[in-house]
Amino acid sequence: MAEAVAAAPADMVRVIVQKAGSGTHAEALVARLGGEVLKEFDFINAFAAELPGKEVAKLGQSASVNWVALD
Repeated sequence: MAEAVAAAPADMVRVIVQKAGSGTHAEALVARLGGEVLKEFDFINAFAAELPGKEVAKLGQSASVNWVALD
């Protein structure tokens, strides 16, 4: 994923994010990083989002996120 993001850091990237707990901290972080939540996947405590590629690492480092994968 790092290579794909590094190639065009200003481009929007679609990702799947699994949250570390309940609540909306991860979704709020996506918005603060300039992205938007596209779809919730409650059955796996995750959501699809689109955000600038340069912000994906910040999202993945958050305590409110278990993992981030390219969609």
